[in-house]
Amino acid sequence: MQFPVPEVDWPRHLQEVGPEEDPAILLSGASKLAAKHYLVYAVRINLESMEVDFRSSVGEWIYADLRLDVMLEELMFFSDFDRTAAITVAGSHYILWMVPATETVAELPRT
Repeated sequence: MQFPVPEVDWPRHLQEVGPEEDPAILLSGASKLAAKHYLVYAVRINLESMEVDFRSSVGEWIYADLRLDVMLEELMFFSDFDRTAAITVAGSHYILWMVPATETVAELPRT
C-alpha cells in the first residue's frame, strides 16, 4: 500500500554553519514538511574515502564539538548509501540529510 507524502519545502540556499576556520564543512537550511519544521544539513565528504572531508590545515580540535564523523557513520549505518548519494555544491561533495526541528527554527530566515 502506498501513502501520499506532502511536498517538502526545501530551502533555496544552504548556509555555511561550520567553525570559523572551515565554515563550509557543514551547511544548513530551514525546511518544512506538512507544516512541520525541519533542518536540512549537508556535510562535506571526501568522495574517495567516504569520510568527512576535514581540512588538514585546520586543527582537529576545531571540529571536535561537531562530531561530524560520528554523524556520517550513523547515517551510513541506517541508510547504507554510497558515493552516488553525494551532491556537488561549489565544487565540493556533500551528503545531505533532514531532521525534525524545534519551533525556534521557524524564526530562522529561509534563504
